[in-house]
Amino acid sequence: MRHSPHKKQLLNIFAGLLFVGIVVLAVSIATDRGDSLVITESEFATTDAGSRVVRGTVENMTTRAFDEVFVDIELLDAEGTVIGSASAATAGLVGRQMWDFEALVSEESAADFRVRVRSS
Repeated sequence: MRHSPHKKQLLNIFAGLLFVGIVVLAVSIATDRGDSLVITESEFATTDAGSRVVRGTVENMTTRAFDEVFVDIELLDAEGTVIGSASAATAGLVGRQMWDFEALVSEESAADFRVRVRSS
């Protein structure tokens, strides 16, 4: 089938736009799968009632909503050995929303912590 030069040019433009659309979709999907929930800050703190906690903020970096979000915390002694754990959870974190979490620290000797965020 022979196409006029004008039709070939239009087909090439269409093919280019289709390719760009596929690339944009692939990047969007990859972004939603990785680094979609980020802990922007976390620290030891003391509540008004005198309880020791790990306090921080999780940010949903996507436009996607998450049904449940969990923060898992490993409590460490001065040598870096895991001596306990703590956690926090929230139901529903919509796109571009931040969540301020707080988790009770039950180990008095905890000198540091490691924290990670996950969703279900």
